[in-house]
Amino acid sequence: MAKKVGQRGKKVCPSCNELIAARKMTCDCGHVFQAKTKAAKKQATATATQPSLFADDDAPPAVQKARQLADKYAKRVTLIEAISTLDQQKKDLKAELEQLEKELKL
Repeated sequence: MAKKVGQRGKKVCPSCNELIAARKMTCDCGHVFQAKTKAAKKQATATATQPSLFADDDAPPAVQKARQLADKYAKRVTLIEAISTLDQQKKDLKAELEQLEKELKL
């Protein structure tokens, strides 16, 4: 089957190759999309390109502590974004269930 080209407001599911709404987090085939936020992309780029002033072993204790705190804050942001994604997926699934129940007249 030929790959479909996305349209405005749509995205292509990599699992089944169907077009779905761009904001939908779960395809009808069951594929779950990961959220892509500007903050997460910016954080990943900044972390990957930031040079270290010291090797990990010879960094002063204050620098080591600052790095540990920065890592914990970055993990916190990642967890918050994951929760947000799950909340959106839950809303999408509830909407899909409501639609099915309307169709079934339940």
